[in-house]
Amino acid sequence: MLREFVNEGVLILADDSHFDKLKKTSGELVKKLKNKNKILSYTMTALDSQVSIENPEIIEVKELITKNWTTFLSNVKDTPLAYIRAVMLDALSDLAKDIINATIIWNAGRDAIKYKVLVDKEKNILRKFLLELGERVEQEAILRWSFKDIELSEAYAKNQTYLPIDKAKIEAHLKAAAGTADYDGENPVSTASTDSWHNFFSKRAGTGIADEVTAALKFLANKSTAKDNAIVEYVTSLQAQLKNQALKSELLWWKESGYSSTVKKGYEQIEECPLQILLASDFANLLPEICPASADFFLIRTMKTICADREVTFGEFLDEITSSSNLCQQFLVQSSGEENTSTLLGFVRGLLWGQLKKEEFKKIVGPDLDTKVKLSYICNWLFHGYQISKLIAIK
Repeated sequence: MLREFVNEGVLILADDSHFDKLKKTSGELVKKLKNKNKILSYTMTALDSQVSIENPEIIEVKELITKNWTTFLSNVKDTPLAYIRAVMLDALSDLAKDIINATIIWNAGRDAIKYKVLVDKEKNILRKFLLELGERVEQEAILRWSFKDIELSEAYAKNQTYLPIDKAKIEAHLKAAAGTADYDGENPVSTASTDSWHNFFSKRAGTGIADEVTAALKFLANKSTAKDNAIVEYVTSLQAQLKNQALKSELLWWKESGYSSTVKKGYEQIEECPLQILLASDFANLLPEICPASADFFLIRTMKTICADREVTFGEFLDEITSSSNLCQQFLVQSSGEENTSTLLGFVRGLLWGQLKKEEFKKIVGPDLDTKVKLSYICNWLFHGYQISKLIAIK
């Protein structure tokens, strides 16, 4: 991704070695960003072209760059922020190879980027980056949610094994037991000595056949694990698909019943709290961490069956939150201090518990307080925040 910033003229490098130093810094940053909370924080910072040069993440990356490129600040003069953010985004692109990280970055960036001031030359780079992540997340979600047509017989047949008894070896054993040395056999007694011949024949033939059958059974025993794995694979897949079907039924029941198990009331009975924050919470509690884009539309449909999708300003919505803090605090617990407040959900939580002020909204989240949006849009943005929280909690 760093190369794209160079190709688009966002970064001007006088020497190829400067690119190598920035790339080296990106690699070092990848190793530092093992905490998913930091991945979220770096995402929100990297997408903001107007972020303060005193931002903690910006300072951290600037120090990493100058460690590898001692003349960095003198070379870039008045534009270090673009280089620092490019290194951050390059590291995030590498971390996004992991689908959990990719989903965190996608859920955070998809809403935030609409309200960030982007430099013209980097707009296409950032939008392409996020859209590619969105496509990957969608493919993964569809894979996890789809119903696969599998059969046990197919899975089992892949590892089906028959007794590998070699007919030629059995014949060789019988020949050795029956024939004398004159006939390439091992029997020391001719057929004229009937009893002695029979005794040797039965022992020699029996031993040979037993050895071959034993070897065949050992072979099958070694292969039984593969068969067991095929059956386990089938059962596991079947369980996952039945779980998905049960989830879809549960979602339909939730939508039709209009009941919140969180506050033990029907949504239409709740007047003292903005429904969007409760709907987003309940919906996220029902869903897995990675879900398809259709989930957003399902949530909108559900909301519209309960209340009007009216247009409000962010300021008006935040006022409704603060005026209903008693109920909202029941399901939006106080942050431990690690939550990133630059997401809509993070800011709402901070506002609800008195850690933030409404006037800080534009500086921290991005939109102006008088920006008008549909309630359905706010509902989805909050839902994405809940999903991020679950993804960050995955160990």
